Amino acid sequence: MKLYYLDNSGFALLTDKAAFVWDCWNFPGDAADALLERGYLQKDMLAEKERVYLCISHVHGDHFNKRIFDYADAAPYTYVIADADVPVPQDIRHTLLRPGEVFDDGYARITAWDSTDIGVSFLVEAEGKRIFHAGDLNFWHWREESSEQEIAEAEQLYLQALDAMADSMAAGVDLLMFPVDPRMQSDIEAGALMFMRRFAPKLTVPMHFSNLFDRMAEFYDAYGQEYRIWVPARRGDSKSI
Repeated sequence: MKLYYLDNSGFALLTDKAAFVWDCWNFPGDAADALLERGYLQKDMLAEKERVYLCISHVHGDHFNKRIFDYADAAPYTYVIADADVPVPQDIRHTLLRPGEVFDDGYARITAWDSTDIGVSFLVEAEGKRIFHAGDLNFWHWREESSEQEIAEAEQLYLQALDAMADSMAAGVDLLMFPVDPRMQSDIEAGALMFMRRFAPKLTVPMHFSNLFDRMAEFYDAYGQEYRIWVPARRGDSKSI
């Protein structure tokens, strides 16, 4: 498997037979730039796969762009799996999910779990691997501008979301993609650490960090000895898994 960082919370995971894409929103103005190594979906590489799954966690503009539907014919079997509020054209093969609902075509099983913002998070089970993309699930605490009560309520909401998926996570997580957002200023890794300590993913990749790669290097320096973490060095960076 090879994971490509596309931008913000966008990723593409390529296996021998399939491609899984999450929250791809950034597309080049020039088609010649549409290369995975530059952080853009590459249609000819998707076309090499037997199956392509395009996952959309919610409609925020830094997670969703209607141009993703231009890739709905990338492979003979291409499926869009999206939050129920995403406006997917009816002529495209798709399934809309709300938290707790499941898509299962016999090859990939994709469960939608809750978010603490809008939309859903995704647990993907395929080829013997379990992959979690958090969407906008996080402990959004905003300590510099929120009251203690607001922070406590945000933490409770987040813990409830983790409790809801706990049974599903009992089998482990091979790959976790989770927000580590510097906009929160302090304790930006708090939600990720709570998830990692509870569910022990084999590999964690930060996302939603506004391409502040230096700040993510600090996250790695602080926790890379305790957890296995991969921090992309640039848009289009990739890692074999």
